Amino acid sequence: MAAALAFSCCNSQQTCTECCALHGFSKKLPVGLQLYSVRTDLEKDFYGTLKAVKEMGYAGVEFYGEYYGNTPVQVKSWCTELGLIPFSNHVPFQQMIDNLDKVIEENTILGVQYIVFPYMDEASRPGVNPEQFAKTVAVIEQVGAKVKAAGFQLLYHNHDFEF
Repeated sequence: MAAALAFSCCNSQQTCTECCALHGFSKKLPVGLQLYSVRTDLEKDFYGTLKAVKEMGYAGVEFYGEYYGNTPVQVKSWCTELGLIPFSNHVPFQQMIDNLDKVIEENTILGVQYIVFPYMDEASRPGVNPEQFAKTVAVIEQVGAKVKAAGFQLLYHNHDFEF
């Protein structure tokens, strides 16, 4: 796909590497894996799956709040040992509401930069109930302020059916 995009962008016979360099994309960007995509493997062998992810060439990982009985300290240790960068973590929003201090503590240990609000329940989505949506936005603002004060950036992982 990249070669096709580069070729159509350049409309020439340049290689993808030449085209990317011409357009300023010559620096290698680190690529990470959303660990949710290998969740069944993580459940069976967390460390072995992290090791396999690194061996596949990934530079970092995105967690999804499940460590299958391992502590954030152990998970961070494995990432450090393997040379994987933990860059973000999807955390259920109710978990953020119920115990934001614990969420911040665990993500501080993991060393992530982003805490991700991964899903909005139907009652809280825009266009369903304006009053509920306004309440949800207010809670997101409160959580976001506390997360920011702790040194993280709060992100929202949207899905097409939510809007």
